[in-house]
Amino acid sequence: MQISQNMQSYIQDLKSLSEVTNFKNLNKGDKAFELIYQKAQDAKIDLSNAKEFLSSLSDRELSTIQKNKSLADPINVANVSQEGAYNLLVHGYEDIDYNGDGVTEIGITKSFGILPQEASHEFREKFINTLKEMEKNGASEFDIGVSTIITLGSFSLMKTAKQQYDEDPAMQALMKEHGVDKFIVKTPTFDDNYIAQLKDKLEHPKGGAYISPEAMKSMQFFFKTYDKVSQNYDKNLAKANQEVQQKAETTKVALEKTIPKHESRYETLLKMNFDNMNEVERAEFSHLSANRPLEFLSDEANKALAKSLEGKSDEEKGQIKSIISLEFTTSIKMNDKGNIIHGARDFSKKNHDEVVSKLNKFIDNFYKGGGVDTIGTIDVLKDFLTLYTDDKQTQKVQNATLKDLLQKQSA
Repeated sequence: MQISQNMQSYIQDLKSLSEVTNFKNLNKGDKAFELIYQKAQDAKIDLSNAKEFLSSLSDRELSTIQKNKSLADPINVANVSQEGAYNLLVHGYEDIDYNGDGVTEIGITKSFGILPQEASHEFREKFINTLKEMEKNGASEFDIGVSTIITLGSFSLMKTAKQQYDEDPAMQALMKEHGVDKFIVKTPTFDDNYIAQLKDKLEHPKGGAYISPEAMKSMQFFFKTYDKVSQNYDKNLAKANQEVQQKAETTKVALEKTIPKHESRYETLLKMNFDNMNEVERAEFSHLSANRPLEFLSDEANKALAKSLEGKSDEEKGQIKSIISLEFTTSIKMNDKGNIIHGARDFSKKNHDEVVSKLNKFIDNFYKGGGVDTIGTIDVLKDFLTLYTDDKQTQKVQNATLKDLLQKQSA
């Protein structure tokens, strides 16, 4: 099933969480369940057909799923929603709220999941890495369990309360009358500030709040580890962003040197007029039109880039070499009016200017925001250059042949 990038990230976080002993059930699955899982994947199940697929399974297969999902009662397909059916057919770390109603359905069971989907990927990573670090340093399952329940449990409680509040007009009126409705409509935002506030509440309880010494010891272990993990995470993230920015700047410089040179060569080509060629040149150009005659157009720019490798770091050299590896090739064809065309697309001066304008605008906007990886840059540039590079079946032409032709035309 096609799912959003955010959901994919959440699933990966749950899979990472399954490496912690307390949550190993998220990734359990015997051979019998794996056969059902693969069968479902081969059938390309999604939220529109999961229930239909589930109803096609045998009682034995349903029993296998029941055991894998640790369900108390046998599965009654008639009572299961599409999301509930889908989550029965995937691994535990893939059990999430797919339809966006705020509840995760697994069969007829409804819950809010272990990790809140509303939390950022950054927080989820910090939290999971904290639990892993705690376990690495001797934390017991009790320590991990208490840390999870206290840190994430408040979200589930407040979410449940808010859901009940939204569905009960009488409760809304009563709580507004007593001025406590403001507490119910807020849910926590999971970030470093939330952890700091939670720590303060536990260390300085108010209104008769109480936490046992054993639980407090576990939470102190958690807070100490979280601070360390968070600091390292932020430090590494800042370093990674800096490296990405440096790569982006290096790529930008290389592109700024490359594009004008290619633009100049394309201008030379576009100025050629088929009607002005003599018969020999016209025949030669017609022959070339079925091939890829523009390879040489990147030669000079590539040589300039290669020269710029001198004195650069290995990282910068890698970025420049990425630019050099681009293939600025094309096939040229002529229409019956003697105008250069590319495939079915009219390859006029207007087309060329439009592409170059979009490309330059893209580069300007692309780098203003920063946080760009070079591979992504290259991929996008290749998309922009499809006007010049979409004929992959033709053979490549010797550069010298077309160079001679262009020299004749520009003389």
